[in-house]
Amino acid sequence: MGEARIRQKTKNIGFVSTRLAGTDGVSLETAKWASIFEGEGHLCFYLAGEFDKDKPHERSLLIEEAHFQYPAIEEISRGCFGVTVRDASITKKIPQMKNELKKH
Repeated sequence: MGEARIRQKTKNIGFVSTRLAGTDGVSLETAKWASIFEGEGHLCFYLAGEFDKDKPHERSLLIEEAHFQYPAIEEISRGCFGVTVRDASITKKIPQMKNELKKH
């Protein structure tokens, strides 16, 4: 019996990260999932503060302010990881940073 495939509408899928470069876990997982999604006929788009050269330039947006070493991102990271309670000031900074990134 042959495999029946249901035709799906092509979807646009976005990956957002501080860095999509090198062999860290996030970059490798992103590459794996992008390969799977593209193999199914979907389009993948990328936004990051750093990229490997293999990302498709026409579907990648490099934003310096998204890099993990950018001061605002470092501050948010310090306030979210390794703590049991997130300070209210960090909670306010997250949507502010989101809005800054969306301006690009």
